[in-house]
Amino acid sequence: MPRRLLSALIAPAALACLVVSGTCQEAGQAGPPFDNLPAGWQVVQHFVVPENQTAQIGRDLGGKIQRLTNTILAVDGRRIQVNIIRCASEPDARGIHAKIAGMKGNPAFCLLAGDSVIEFVGDDAALARRVTDELHLAAPPKDATYRIAAKLVPVEAANYMALNELSNLLTSLATIDDAQARARARQLAERFQVGDRVTLRAHEDCTYSFTPEPIARSKTLGGDATVYTFGQLPDIAGLPYVTLTARVTTHATGVTPTTRKTDPSLLAPTQYWPVDDPKVQALAEQITAGCTDVGQKTDALLRWLKPGANIRFDGPVQGSRYGVVQVLDQGFGHCWDFADVFVTLARAAGMPARQVGGWLYGTSGHIWAEVLIEGTGWQQVDPTGGGELTCGTSYIPYFVTEDGHMPILYAQMPTIELVE
Repeated sequence: MPRRLLSALIAPAALACLVVSGTCQEAGQAGPPFDNLPAGWQVVQHFVVPENQTAQIGRDLGGKIQRLTNTILAVDGRRIQVNIIRCASEPDARGIHAKIAGMKGNPAFCLLAGDSVIEFVGDDAALARRVTDELHLAAPPKDATYRIAAKLVPVEAANYMALNELSNLLTSLATIDDAQARARARQLAERFQVGDRVTLRAHEDCTYSFTPEPIARSKTLGGDATVYTFGQLPDIAGLPYVTLTARVTTHATGVTPTTRKTDPSLLAPTQYWPVDDPKVQALAEQITAGCTDVGQKTDALLRWLKPGANIRFDGPVQGSRYGVVQVLDQGFGHCWDFADVFVTLARAAGMPARQVGGWLYGTSGHIWAEVLIEGTGWQQVDPTGGGELTCGTSYIPYFVTEDGHMPILYAQMPTIELVE
């Protein structure tokens, strides 16, 4: 069911006022909460509704409005409209919220935040919730539970620069058997070594089921992950896959409790994380100079990684993984690149760190990181956002790696459903 504009609740004349007139500001100058957007976000249009029209809209909605803005955001290429209604009092806001919410098919599209009402216009409730969480438009939920369905290829070795393209091709072949796409998928598949195992994050907040069922399972990473081994599997374009159904609960704190202690493996260099590179060590020392604990070092690294400060969120290959040294030299990359740089610098600074991957609700697949705080747990952080984004309930982790090997190859893109 299409979502209605706030102005659809009032007279047609007022509709034209809200959408067409008002004070138009250039993208990027909308003011709070749109003045410090995550990488990949942009203000496309912003309108401030004139006072006389705001007053009329308030009367039609049954409450006094002090300020009304209408903003169109582009979030990773997708657009959503955000109407922010600042009311004269909280009772006014409650009345206006009740009227607008009554016309919405999903509570994510209309929020009450003190003396303000936030209305989203669009069809994507997941995107509305992501905008709410990341711009802190309302108090975030303490936890959220998701149902995930996906088809995973059990990969032993991957060409990461080809991974995103191959996943997209396999997804398209699931619905349309295109000969050209199938040929290209088989060509790319030659760069991958497939196996019979899938490794997933293990925690009481995660439950998994598979079709077909695994023939064996074992713990790894100190009990933080489970390896599932399969027998005969179906295939697509010559690649085997297993169908996963998962239920994952996430928390606003972004903390996963653990009894793990710092050990050499959590600080060591790997194929993907050149911790022992002199350039990396010098940079880590420079960034964390004067920091005395894990929290301070983490904050310093995230500030350095703020997109546009030292590394741009950019590059011709979507889902790129160029390698840490190349990213530092070229000064750009995507989420996997930011996460690789963070883990490498963190370990070089003496902090146990690893990578997690999964889905960012309302958007797409994502890679981020965790640092170990002994006595507390694994604290999730998002290097791509430079620490400005809290890894709360919108971050859905179900992959984890402590050596950088994490081939997230989907034979079909996940469907993510918020169930609680």
